[in-house]
Amino acid sequence: MQRIYKTFRIFYLACLLLGLILPTVGQVGLAVAAGPEQETVNRVHVLSFRGAVTPVLGQYIVDGIEAAQASGAAAVILQLDTPGGSVEVTKRIVQDMLASPVPIVVYVSPPAAQAGSAGTFITLAGHVAAMAPGSSIGAASPVSGSGEEVGETMEAKVKNILSADIENLASRRGEKAVEWAVAAV
Repeated sequence: MQRIYKTFRIFYLACLLLGLILPTVGQVGLAVAAGPEQETVNRVHVLSFRGAVTPVLGQYIVDGIEAAQASGAAAVILQLDTPGGSVEVTKRIVQDMLASPVPIVVYVSPPAAQAGSAGTFITLAGHVAAMAPGSSIGAASPVSGSGEEVGETMEAKVKNILSADIENLASRRGEKAVEWAVAAV
């Protein structure tokens, strides 16, 4: 457990530094010394999204994954700040992220950003998740498109499937993550 925590802290710091020094959108080359006469370049695509989860975000992520794969990028970093959004769009985004051949780092950023509701699912779907200081995640309870309660029967149905979905996503991060994620729904 200590090793996992230490690895997470190191990766978190690396993401934090990348978030501070890299442009918010685009492609970045990182030079890595390969030997006295060689140099290789690993590309990292950085995507930045702030707002509600809509089909626009879904297409933006798909396009980012395709561009990263085409350029041989080592990873995609998704800087995310969202209050949440559509369950259906979120499910498609999660499927695309899980199927991505390029690792995706979801970085809830800038400081005080949130990964609320649908953003919780997107963050857990990343191969790695990191958060800027003061950012928040959670509150993945289902509501209607206008933010109203969905009714007792519908809420029970939706919570059941969302709990199963989030449990599957969080299971890659350990038992405590599963407990937290299910409680968030």
